[in-house]
This record gives sequence, C-alpha cells and structure tokens, in this order.
Amino acid sequence: MANPQLESGFLKIANEIVEALAKNRIPGEQMQCLFVILRMTYGWNQKKAVIRVRDFVKQTGLKAPNVIRSIKGLLSKKIIIKSDNKSYPSYCLNRNLDKWKTLSKVITKNIKPYESRADKDVIKTDNKKTLSKLITPVIKTDNKTEIVPIIYKDISKDTDRSVFLLYDFYKTEINSLGKSSHRAKKYLTDLLKKYSFNDLKKSISNYKSICGNRKPEHKKDPANFFSPRDNYFFDYLPKNFEAPPEDVFDPWEGRTFSNVAQV
Repeated sequence: MANPQLESGFLKIANEIVEALAKNRIPGEQMQCLFVILRMTYGWNQKKAVIRVRDFVKQTGLKAPNVIRSIKGLLSKKIIIKSDNKSYPSYCLNRNLDKWKTLSKVITKNIKPYESRADKDVIKTDNKKTLSKLITPVIKTDNKTEIVPIIYKDISKDTDRSVFLLYDFYKTEINSLGKSSHRAKKYLTDLLKKYSFNDLKKSISNYKSICGNRKPEHKKDPANFFSPRDNYFFDYLPKNFEAPPEDVFDPWEGRTFSNVAQV
C-alpha cells in the first residue's frame, strides 16, 4: 500500500501557479506532460531540465505520438517554454501566467430533442447565456486535436537483407552486451515500413557519438534501442538529433551534459 511522505521528496510551487492551473482548462494528456515538466524542474530545484520524448513516455505511460502532440499543445498555449535544441530539448514552466492562452470554461452545445434546427446551432455556456455562432470556429480551433503526421516510406524489396545489415552494423559500432537478436530484428522489420534504411543507420551512428566511451554494460541492447515501447532510436534520427549542449542539467543522469559523453 502506497504511503507518500514529504521526507521522500516534494514540489515547492508558488500558490499563484497552482491557482492558475486550477483556473485554466488543460486537456488530460497535456496536463500529464506538464506535471512531468514540473517534477523534473521544481522537483530538482532547477529552472529548466532536459526531458526527452522517451522520458515523457516512461513517466506518463502515453505513446510517443501522443506525447509529441501534447507538448505542441502546451507550447501553442504558451504554458511551457522549450529551448531551441531538437535532440536534447529543455523545458520550463512559463511563469508569465498572463501569457497563457487557454479557455477558462468548457463551452458545449446544449441540444435537446424538442429544439428546432435553428436552436441546435446555438452554443450555450454553463451560465445559459447564448453566444453568437460566429465564435464556433474559434472554439473548434482551441479544442481541436493536433495531429502529428507519420510519413510511411517505401519498403525495400530486400527487407531481410536490410534488417541483417542494420543489426550487424549496430553490434559492430555499439558493442553492447545484449543478445536479443530475434526481438531486435523483428522491431527493425517493422521500423523499415516507416523509416528509410539510411535514417535508421544514421540513428545508430548518432547514438555511438553519445555513448562511444561508455562500458558495454551501460550501452543499449539493440532490442531496447529499437523497441516500439521506448522509441529510444527516435531521438537519434537525423531530423531529431543534435549534439548535446554544454552545462545543461539532465535529471536522469544527475549531471550536466558536458560530462555525459565521458561516462
């Protein structure tokens, strides 16, 4: 049975921030990601923290596309601020609360069976005051779900050979201790339906540039690296990867990135 205690750690947050969270309507998945950001910043007494997609996935239980969509939603509402770095983005809460762009009330359509067709087009709020139909597009825009497109690329006719080459390249370059070749090759077969051979190969090279000096037991097994559950490879794809910035605190490592590459 869980028994949370302050001695195990706590968040020190200003009352104004809590009151702002209570007044502003934030969708569920966005709120989950926001709490991760609060935990990784205020929980470590830091103004901002590096948080990767896989970290959000691990802490929230959401899938990677849902996390990406939620982060974009928080950024569009100006609730959080993101640093200009693709592979190692750092996040912090926007403490300028007046800049937040959210709806303070849930606006719904109050439709009853006996209402006329014209009445059905009238939008009503909780206080029963009618609003003009002209604001409907604005409400729909605020509530719409942002969709992150997934580009499916043509699968090579020789998929088995591509899988073998990628797996062999990973074992040669990374030199990890894992032996789960069957799972790794299965994941690679699925990934080649979405990503090109060169992009996946480049993700391995990018990962090597980060973990090259680590001991084999501290490197990702190929099955874990390409696992659809963790999406670890995603951060190392060419379109997402950048060299780690200097002196940015990483709560998952407990050190700055200037030292991580030397571990």
